[in-house]
Amino acid sequence: MVRSKSLQLADRERLPFGVTRYYTDKAGVYQRFLPHTQHTVGELTMQKIERKHLTLRTRLKRLARKTLCFSRSRVMHDLLIGLYMNRVEFSCPG
Repeated sequence: MVRSKSLQLADRERLPFGVTRYYTDKAGVYQRFLPHTQHTVGELTMQKIERKHLTLRTRLKRLARKTLCFSRSRVMHDLLIGLYMNRVEFSCPG
């Protein structure tokens, strides 16, 4: 299977996060470059993923509006979003 350089680069970037499956639409480009054992094709799956991303973006905008000020520290932004994700996605207490 021939893999493009950009796909190989994307694989290296996703490796630390433990991404093992690819969910895509029915475009042929994905079937040529992704391993069949890790590739799931389906419109319903894509709709669920896109809906989840839209919900996350909406909630983060709402979170930004409720915040009086922003920290200039990137670490603090990462911590705040991480705590938010743990609470919303995994129901872990913050």
